[in-house]
Amino acid sequence: MTYPEFCELMIAFGSISMVRQGDNQRFEIDSKNKKIIMQLYKYITYNPDFEGNLDKGILLTGPFGTGKSVLMSAFASILTDYADSEIGQRRGVKVCKYIKSTEIFNEIIRNGRELPTKLVNTALVIDELGREAIKANDFGNDRHPIIDLIQARYNKGIVTHGTSNFSCHDLTSIEKYGPMIGDRIKSMFNFLELLGDSRRK
Repeated sequence: MTYPEFCELMIAFGSISMVRQGDNQRFEIDSKNKKIIMQLYKYITYNPDFEGNLDKGILLTGPFGTGKSVLMSAFASILTDYADSEIGQRRGVKVCKYIKSTEIFNEIIRNGRELPTKLVNTALVIDELGREAIKANDFGNDRHPIIDLIQARYNKGIVTHGTSNFSCHDLTSIEKYGPMIGDRIKSMFNFLELLGDSRRK
């Protein structure tokens, strides 16, 4: 896949993602996001010029409204589309599921004691990591669904991607996931930052 081809896919899938969010504008590559898009391209094509560790996932962080969710939703679609290609085989991806952290939290609670297999063994882009409740009370017992999922995926070595409005420092704090899971998060993700003003109108 060439970089222009990758950009065409990002525009197509990004525009679909925007429509799903109720925004009928066409996704654009501009001065605010082109550096991140280049890094996503280098990552997906296993280019050694990628500014991070090619064997970790990508966590795209930054302020509200900068386009993180749209970018990573499009990225998940490209990973899934190319599952049978050399790119997909190198990444070990069959399907890359894009899902909000709050949806994961609720699905784990509904599933009972066991983590849903599809959340543990499938490539994921976890949107808005850190926005979900940290714990839930389950018949008098505290449960920590996202923490349990991160731990399970870390133990299996499953590559995970995501977005967050929180910095690495915030996510590893006691108020969020704490130092132990925070340490896992640091080892699982490349932290890429998308800065700028909100694109929402």
